[in-house]
Amino acid sequence: MESEEPKYGIEKEKLWRNTLEQDIYEFGDIKPSIKEKTSDQLKKDKEEGKLELSEANVFKSFPVSTMRWVTNKLYYFPKDKGFYTLLSSEKGDDGKTVSCKLVQQKGKDEKVLTDLDEISLLRDYVNVNIRIYSETGSGQMAVVPIKLQNKLSTELGEHVEAITGMTFSLFKFFYGSTTIDGDKYLSSYPDIFDEMEIIGAAGFSKPYKFMRFKNTYNWPYWGYHRTTNDAMAFIPNKNVVVYGFSVYGACEPEFTINFKVYVDDVQVEEDEMTLTDYEDKYFCRIKLKKFHLVKGGSKLEIMATFARSSGSDSYLDFYYGEYGTDYREVENDHMNLWTVETSSKGSSSRIDAGNFPEILYYV
Repeated sequence: MESEEPKYGIEKEKLWRNTLEQDIYEFGDIKPSIKEKTSDQLKKDKEEGKLELSEANVFKSFPVSTMRWVTNKLYYFPKDKGFYTLLSSEKGDDGKTVSCKLVQQKGKDEKVLTDLDEISLLRDYVNVNIRIYSETGSGQMAVVPIKLQNKLSTELGEHVEAITGMTFSLFKFFYGSTTIDGDKYLSSYPDIFDEMEIIGAAGFSKPYKFMRFKNTYNWPYWGYHRTTNDAMAFIPNKNVVVYGFSVYGACEPEFTINFKVYVDDVQVEEDEMTLTDYEDKYFCRIKLKKFHLVKGGSKLEIMATFARSSGSDSYLDFYYGEYGTDYREVENDHMNLWTVETSSKGSSSRIDAGNFPEILYYV
């Protein structure tokens, strides 16, 4: 038996409401009695203080961006990508700000803005690219506005919780090689800029180091000419964040190292430095400029050249590690986390002996 057409107390076409900006909605057994307005109309009414209640604007809001001008507060000016402290501001007869006097954050140069369009560009936040990682996640990027002079625990916490559903306390945040302190402001960190990147790592705790040698060989015969590349490869079995590595010290007070860091054959960092005042007799621990995620099963490779600081190409002796094939037996905090492989990017170090004794990481 075929169902009968529903019967209504009003004409059928009046059950359907054609919105001006969206698809057709069925309101059931009612007849809309208030004409819907467009977004522009509603926004204009709101600005003029004539916003009327209707079933349409119940579902719409038009947040008006208002800036509270606070003296001695820091603002970002996108036009010249500069950061300025507000010295004073003036309002016109209509209550709108018509003048702002500013001074550079790091300097004495002053700037006065009287163009309303330029004044409207000033903002107390920068857009930050937050890259989120977890022990199982591959990483996702979110672009969020972070106020320059609010606590980062508040600014980051609100956005990260909205993105991930996880609280601020479950993350460590890194800017370059710096760990973010939730009690500080973004403006307290050096070299901030619009669209900067911060890494949020969930579940990563205290820093660890992986040691691959049981012993250091005390009688040096390991060494390098300036033209010699050396390298080793390290593969974790779960996601880690690498922040540094170690090399053995030279048998002289100082030496120069030029190194490159690769993750899955993609160069992620390069640097050159002179190392002296070694951490102990054997080890020189190098902190990277940035933190790098190495996913489980990915290959981390460190390639370096070593030379005398004088620039001489003469041979330079180094200490080195031996019995490297026993690296799985070396007592570490995370046993069997790392696998060591010989790298095609270098010609000296091997699994059984050589340089690159430690990897510094979070997990």
